[in-house]
Amino acid sequence: MIEDILIEKYAKFGRVSPSREIYLPINLREKFVNDCTELNVAIIGIELFHMQECYVIPVNPISGIDSSELLRKYERWEDIVKECNRLALYVLNEEEKEDNTLYFNPCIFEENKWK
Repeated sequence: MIEDILIEKYAKFGRVSPSREIYLPINLREKFVNDCTELNVAIIGIELFHMQECYVIPVNPISGIDSSELLRKYERWEDIVKECNRLALYVLNEEEKEDNTLYFNPCIFEENKWK
């Protein structure tokens, strides 16, 4: 599973919850999005958080994206990956301008789940 590959690669840079959700510093956004694109997976959602030693705290006001509707908009998987990942990077870039201490939790989607 591609998600396991990404978690293994990025775990040392962020935090992985017991349920295997990964939280990454926003400064890794471009590398992570590029890796997802190279692995042909779409980032269909992002939530933003602040990290403390023992806590994961959602930003206030709640912020993130859900681009899962794009899964129905395109007929080619390559177009879905391109558009979802472009949108994810745009949002992360904008959020980083406001607060470069944020962490993001990506929701990725593989082609084999799409059809």
